[in-house]
Amino acid sequence: MSAAAVERMVADRLRPRSGDVQALGAVAPPVPQRDVAFERSLTAEAAETVHAGAAELSAFAEARAGDGPVRDLASRDFGREVREELADARNYLCWMALQQMAVTDPDEELIALVLYALASVAQAYEYARRMKRRQAGA
Repeated sequence: MSAAAVERMVADRLRPRSGDVQALGAVAPPVPQRDVAFERSLTAEAAETVHAGAAELSAFAEARAGDGPVRDLASRDFGREVREELADARNYLCWMALQQMAVTDPDEELIALVLYALASVAQAYEYARRMKRRQAGA
């Protein structure tokens, strides 16, 4: 999926619908409800570009996010949060590799998978860094 296609998809999803506008003087903007079907579709289309399965990722992500609304959508720094989560993933992968390399008979295939995952995390981090810069207008 091209970046332009993703941008169009997200822009359409975020376009205000009738009933979304608050009266003047309202205290807080409405809290959007999660659209699980949209999240699954976006994940599936992104996963197709790297020939990965998206169903398990979506199921796991949905379980972690819960059923509630997206909190603080306007005020949250999602770019930073993405980078923080990717940094955590990097740490876990490094520690997993270290753990496997410390055993007498390391599983070379497992180590290779960890290194491939680490490469993917590094690539994802670079994209997240670019997203953050673009959000900042740089």
